[in-house]
Amino acid sequence: MSGRQPSAATIATRSLFRACKVLDAAAMADALKRGANVHAKDRQRRHPLGAFIQAWQRAPTPPPPAPFLELFTAHGADLARPEGGRDPRHTVDFLQGKDEEMPLLGALSDGGMDLGDRIYDGRLLTRVVRNRAPDMLFCLLGSDFDVDPDAQDEDNQTALHALVDARVYPDGRPDDTVAEMMDILFDGCASDKIPDICRRTALDRFAQEAPELLEAWDALKRERRAMLDCIHLDDALPEAEAEEGQQRRL
Repeated sequence: MSGRQPSAATIATRSLFRACKVLDAAAMADALKRGANVHAKDRQRRHPLGAFIQAWQRAPTPPPPAPFLELFTAHGADLARPEGGRDPRHTVDFLQGKDEEMPLLGALSDGGMDLGDRIYDGRLLTRVVRNRAPDMLFCLLGSDFDVDPDAQDEDNQTALHALVDARVYPDGRPDDTVAEMMDILFDGCASDKIPDICRRTALDRFAQEAPELLEAWDALKRERRAMLDCIHLDDALPEAEAEEGQQRRL
């Protein structure tokens, strides 16, 4: 006696997962047209979106992600939820935080993905900094996602804390990538007064583990103060000249 045969929708959903894993947009479109379920889960609890994202990350030369994401959203997929089950992860937890993922992040943003709450922001930001990805850091802080530069991860660390872990040269030699990320965080008004789970601020970590970062951060502050002083001086000069002219007229 033969077993129960899978339904047409089940067969289509299996085809969708296979197409996602090999990044075949045409096969994905065909499976969706045949009734594949974008909310189905595989043995790893991934929705087809999650299978696609991880296949895209592993590909040596990944294709433009936008056409794939458009297929998902056209059939009701939530771009913020690549997996199901209890306490599913947000899509940004699938991101490795590398500059190579910029096309994927941009396509997710254009597709309307909601970044989620602060904890996701913090996890992604610290991962981006530790992976030495200044382009992605700049994109996140200047994007429509409205990412908070002071968002904290599960250890209550901020992106500024994570600069210590991003160093290639722990002996204090110059590191242009870390310096670039520090500039981005400084311009983004990142706070150096937020304590982590061990009650250490970013300045505490700098002082204890990376004195060269403390020196660089202090230099940025001095430079900013000098710029503000110049601006205030420039603003004050016309007032002083007007007052001097008034005195002459009197």
